[in-house]
This record gives sequence, C-alpha cells and structure tokens, in this order.
Amino acid sequence: MNEKLEKLFNDYQLSDKERYEFMQIYSLLPPDKKVRALERFQVIMKELEILKKELLYEQEILLWYTLESIEEKIYKLKKESLSQATTTEVKNLRKHLLFY
Repeated sequence: MNEKLEKLFNDYQLSDKERYEFMQIYSLLPPDKKVRALERFQVIMKELEILKKELLYEQEILLWYTLESIEEKIYKLKKESLSQATTTEVKNLRKHLLFY
C-alpha cells in the first residue's frame, strides 16, 4: 500500500473496515484521481465525519419514532384488553343481577 496513504490512515485513526472500504474505491480510480484523493484526504475525512454525524442523527430520529410507535401499540393493546375485561365483567354482573 502507498506509504502516504498508510500514514493518512494512521493520522486519521481509520478502522480496518474504513481502510478496506476506502481502498475498494481508491483502487478503482485512475492515477490522476488517486493523486487528487490523496491531496484532498483531509477534506474527504471532514465530509465523512459530517455524514457520520448526520447518519447518527437520522438513526436517533428513527429510533425515537420506532419507540413512539411501539408505545402507542402497547397502549392500544392495553386499552383493548381493559375494554374487553370490562365488557366481560359487565356481562357477568348482568347475569348475576338477573338471577336475583
């Protein structure tokens, strides 16, 4: 691997996965674009950091909506269950009252 690229990976503390993914793209680039990628590495890393933060924010929003949806479903099930139990109790009470 390119020594400069290895140094950049170490400087920016990229994980093995991130290094692998970068190399998958980098290896497909023509030579002039490879040089440009090395020259713009700092900018690329800043853009990736912004994207990671945006993804994390989106995940938090999705998690919040999911939890809210689950809470609504649980509430609805409890309400239906309570309604059914109440209806059953009222029927039993009516039966009991009719016998007296």
